[in-house]
Amino acid sequence: MNIKRLPFFQQCVEDLDIPPSWEDVSYGNDTCPSWEFNGYQIMIDHKDINEREIKEGKRFKIFKAEEYGYSDAWWFYTDSMDEVLKEIQKPISSRPTSETLKKDKERIHE
Repeated sequence: MNIKRLPFFQQCVEDLDIPPSWEDVSYGNDTCPSWEFNGYQIMIDHKDINEREIKEGKRFKIFKAEEYGYSDAWWFYTDSMDEVLKEIQKPISSRPTSETLKKDKERIHE
């Protein structure tokens, strides 16, 4: 999806320089736009807390892309783009894996 089609999504990142190596994987039913890089999915909420669905939430949420939708996934929350850039350089294999995803993969291979 191209975030240019959704004005709210554009507003969420208008103050940021999204690296060109990040792939826009935004989904229109999500509350904010997201990008994929290095096996991570990075969701970026609005810079104005009053415009966020969850007011007490952090602006950036990172998780393993393959674990999108899993409630027991590893997550990293921050309000700092610098922290985001640092975290997504760590190997994806260094992060814990969702137990539910592990079970789903086992069922597929049975």
